[in-house]
Amino acid sequence: MSTTYSFEKRSALNKGKNNPMFGRCGTSSPVWKGDTLQYSYQHRWMRVKYGHPKQCEKCGVLGEKKNGRWTIHYANKNGQYLRQRSDWLTLCAKCHKQRDIKRSNKN
Repeated sequence: MSTTYSFEKRSALNKGKNNPMFGRCGTSSPVWKGDTLQYSYQHRWMRVKYGHPKQCEKCGVLGEKKNGRWTIHYANKNGQYLRQRSDWLTLCAKCHKQRDIKRSNKN
């Protein structure tokens, strides 16, 4: 004879430390992709790991949210997209665009 649980009881059993995914983030997660993330996910990972950048490192403007988007971005320094904070700059949209244009003209 099997015991049946209501949805509420089952969900209560899997909360917190009882959840099989509890504490399994980063490299211990079964869905870990390593360092081969898509461009947008790499930037999202930086925001989740380090929070939204507060100030542009180039011109010093403070960040704010305009029309649902942040005005300060994470910009990769060398195109390798490492998961290290030292490999990224925080730039306002204007400085980020200028940097990307300058980098694309070099290639």
